[in-house]
Amino acid sequence: MGGYRSSYECSSLRKCDMSILHIAALLLGICPAGTDGVDCEISPSHGKALIQMRQAMNDAPMKSCLSFIHIPKNMGGTVEIAGNIAFGVNPADSNDTCANWAAGNRTSSNQRFWGYCDDHLNCSNRINISHCGVPAGTDAPVDQCHFQHFPPAWDPTLAESYVQCDTFCILRHPVDRFISSFLWVHRNEDDLSYCSPKALETYAVKHLKDLSVLDCVHRNRLNGCLLVPQVYYVFEKGDPQQPQICRHVLHMDSIDHEFPALMKSYGLSVDLEGYWNHRSNDCHDFSPTRKTIKLVEDFYAQDYEAFGFSRDA
Repeated sequence: MGGYRSSYECSSLRKCDMSILHIAALLLGICPAGTDGVDCEISPSHGKALIQMRQAMNDAPMKSCLSFIHIPKNMGGTVEIAGNIAFGVNPADSNDTCANWAAGNRTSSNQRFWGYCDDHLNCSNRINISHCGVPAGTDAPVDQCHFQHFPPAWDPTLAESYVQCDTFCILRHPVDRFISSFLWVHRNEDDLSYCSPKALETYAVKHLKDLSVLDCVHRNRLNGCLLVPQVYYVFEKGDPQQPQICRHVLHMDSIDHEFPALMKSYGLSVDLEGYWNHRSNDCHDFSPTRKTIKLVEDFYAQDYEAFGFSRDA
C-alpha cells in the first residue's frame, strides 16, 4: 500500500485492513484485534479518510461564524479575496489597512472577515500592522511573517483568536506547494533563467537539505512562513495526536466540491469562480528532479505522515 506510514502506528499490526472500524481504532490509538508485531502502512487515500473521520468523530455543534486559516501557497489569496469581497470589502483596500476597515464595517456581530481583513486575529508579538513575530521563548523557525500566515500552533494567543468561530483551511501536496513557493520568490523576475528543474533543486538544497524545521530557527530559511509544514496550521503543537486548530480541513485537489459544500453548510454565499489569484509568471510545466522530491519528502515528513500525501521519490 503506498509509502505512507501512519503517525497513528500500532506497534503490533500485521495486516492493514482499512475498514471503518480499523481506521477508527487507529485514530483512537487502539490496535485492532488479531495483530502481532508489524507496523501498519496506510495508503494516501486512507490518509485523507483518517483526517475526515477524525473531524466527524470530534464533531461538535457548528458555531455561527467561520474563519479561515491561511496556509501559505495553498490558494489562500484566492479564498481571502473571494470571501472578503462577498462580505463587502472594497477590492482596493490593501492588506495593511483592510483589518482596520473591517472593524468598523461588519453588518452583524458574528460576521468574520478572512485573512488579511480579519480584525479579530491577534498575536503575542505583533511587529507592526501586518506582521507577527515569533513569541519569546518559542522554538519556531521564522522571525516574523504576515499575521494571517503565522502558524497558530506556534502562538497560543493567535490560536485563541480563532476560537470564536469554526475554522477551515486548505491542504496541498508538499511538492506542489514547494514549487509554488519557488515561483513566488521569482515572481518579479523577467529573466527566466531560473526556470528549470536544476534551479528548483538548488532552491531545495538551500532551504531544505540537512535541516529540520527547528534547525531553521538559526538560519532564517523558511521565507516568511511560505515553507512552514502544514501540520502547524492544523494541529496544536503541530502534533496530529493533539486537538485540531483547523476544524474543516479541505484539499486543494478537490476544492471544487469541498469548498461549495462547506459554504452551503454555513449559509455563506462565497464563490471562488473568477477570483483565482495565481500571481504567477511564465515559468511552468517543468518537473522536479528526484533529488528535489526526496528533499521535500524528508523535510515535510510530518505532513506526509499526518495527511497521507503520496510519495513519489
